[in-house]
Amino acid sequence: TKQTIKDQLFLAESGLDHDIKDYSRNNGNIFGICGGFQMLGKVLEDPFLKEGSKAYLNKKIDGIGLLPLKTTFLQKKITRQIKSQSSWPCSVEINGFEIHNGVTELINNDNILEMNPIFKNLDLGWYCEKKNGGTIAGTYVHGIFENDVWRNNYLELIKKNKNNNKLDNKTRS
Repeated sequence: TKQTIKDQLFLAESGLDHDIKDYSRNNGNIFGICGGFQMLGKVLEDPFLKEGSKAYLNKKIDGIGLLPLKTTFLQKKITRQIKSQSSWPCSVEINGFEIHNGVTELINNDNILEMNPIFKNLDLGWYCEKKNGGTIAGTYVHGIFENDVWRNNYLELIKKNKNNNKLDNKTRS
């Protein structure tokens, strides 16, 4: 997405947000990147009108609500190259980049989701593995799926959750 709030409102108006929640409840695996990551949270705030409408000023827009996160859009866009050590689904150095507006933070987690950081030293994303199966995760790292070892370990995790055979790929670690 390029306009997180506008796209989140579309999901809500069209009912697609309910489909995403149902998929998650049925042990689906969900991974959001950038605006998709922001939309997985509970709250979106736009105090500087970076999302383009005065209608959002002083309003909290509900996210999909799958993760206990709040995103506040800032005045300046964050752009930088990323090199970081992942801790989930495996420990490996990943490369990618950030290009987004806003900061996302954990908020009070009233439900039973145990949130964990995806990366060791940076608040670039979080995940939870649900007890009955399925995962919900999100990150600001564009290009994360271009990191072969990380991607294959993530796919292995999904296959394990679905009781499928392992991937046949030499880049796993």
